[in-house]
Amino acid sequence: MARMQVWDDANFGGNSIVLETSIANLAELSNGLMNDKISSFKVENGEWVLWSDANFSGIGLIVGPGEYQFIGDLDSRFNDIVSSIQVRFQ
Repeated sequence: MARMQVWDDANFGGNSIVLETSIANLAELSNGLMNDKISSFKVENGEWVLWSDANFSGIGLIVGPGEYQFIGDLDSRFNDIVSSIQVRFQ
């Protein structure tokens, strides 16, 4: 089963949520708590695509298992812009 946890601050700080399924619009999840705010994350299982826009559109960033203390280290465009997250492989 795919599983990841995301935080709104770098170094796994601040608010966090755990995801086990694709989320087409982060603004509709937890009252928008994570929409355009993700700065760090951990992928426990699966391969995921982080999207800059809702409904799995815009710029995509593919990530696999691991700990990512700052999303900007992967791609500087992605800090605080993720609006949807898609499971690519379980």
